[in-house]
Order: sequence, then C-alpha cells, then structure tokens
Amino acid sequence: MTHALYLLDPDPAPAWAPFAGIRPLSELRAGAHLVRQRWEAFVGTEATAVFSLPHLAGFPSPACRRSRSAGRSPGPP
Repeated sequence: MTHALYLLDPDPAPAWAPFAGIRPLSELRAGAHLVRQRWEAFVGTEATAVFSLPHLAGFPSPACRRSRSAGRSPGPP
C-alpha cells in the first residue's frame, strides 16, 4: 500500500501567533526536526504537498518546494 502525505496549514488564529503567516507551520522546528520531517518519518513517505495560506504558496525553501494555496481550514480552538 502506498501512502500520500498532505500537510494542511490551519487558518490564522491567536493560538498560532506569532508563527502563522510567516512560513508554513510544517516548516517550523519542533525540537531538532521540522514538523514536516516528523510527519514524514511517522508515515514513512515524503510529503506530497503542503497546503498553506495563499500568500505562502511557493514558500521559498528548498525543502518546501511543494507548498500550495489551501484556501480556508479550521485551526485550533
């Protein structure tokens, strides 16, 4: 069975401040690794795409070359 990993950024909310809007949340560090790298290790495959806020589509990072606009999604309460 082949798995596809899609990472989805939530809408900006106070719980994500001041991090949301600067870079995709999957490109933030959580300890020694990026959030994206942690999910890739857990699932056992590379991220197929990172769906982020519209102004972050095409985020300029070599590792995040798959960033696309996601539209709207719910964030944390």
